[in-house]
This record gives sequence, C-alpha cells and structure tokens, in this order.
Amino acid sequence: MGAYVLNQHDEYAIPVGTATFDDFDPLEFERVRQTVTKLRGDRTLLEHSNEELAKALRLVETRNEALVPNVAGLLLLGRLTSIQRFLPTHAVHFQVLDIQGDVRVNDAFHEPIVSIVV
Repeated sequence: MGAYVLNQHDEYAIPVGTATFDDFDPLEFERVRQTVTKLRGDRTLLEHSNEELAKALRLVETRNEALVPNVAGLLLLGRLTSIQRFLPTHAVHFQVLDIQGDVRVNDAFHEPIVSIVV
C-alpha cells in the first residue's frame, strides 16, 4: 500500500494564467549569467539562450508549443509590470532591529527577486 504525502504540490511551479515569455525581463537573464560567472557556477548555463536557460531552471512550462512562465519564473525574472499584473502581492521585506527591538530599517521591494539579491 502506497504512502500518502500531504501537500506535495509545488505552488511555485504553477504556470501563470495568460503570461507569456515576453513577461520575462532580458536584463534579469543577464543578471543570472553574471551571477553564474561571478560565483563560478555551472558554466554550461552561460551557453543557453534565454528560452533554454528558463527551461533548464524549470521556470517555464510548455503549453501549446509556447513557453509559459510559472510563478517562480515570474518572481525571479519577470518584468516589474508583469509581476505587478500577475502577482500583485509580491514583496520582499527587509528589517533591521536595534538591541531594544525597535525597527531601524523597514524596506519593501517589489522588483524581481534576482535584481533584489544580486
């Protein structure tokens, strides 16, 4: 008898409605390549086109012969306008607390995650 695993569905892998490959920002792909180079990552990724790179990183699904971004793909590499349209609640928050626990920095970022952390 097989084991049942609760919640084994990856919400980030869900294709985003009517999003298209054009909802990705080419600049974000370049940031990924620069990061791979800087951190001495898998150099074979540098040889891929944007489409091939998105496939290799599992940031797209193929639907009717078109590449459709998934949630992870848009969060990482999406154009700001596309993120705002398809994932309007996306935000990365950064806080700094002093020793008494008072907030000294409280910033929110809405850009693609790659541009926030790189």
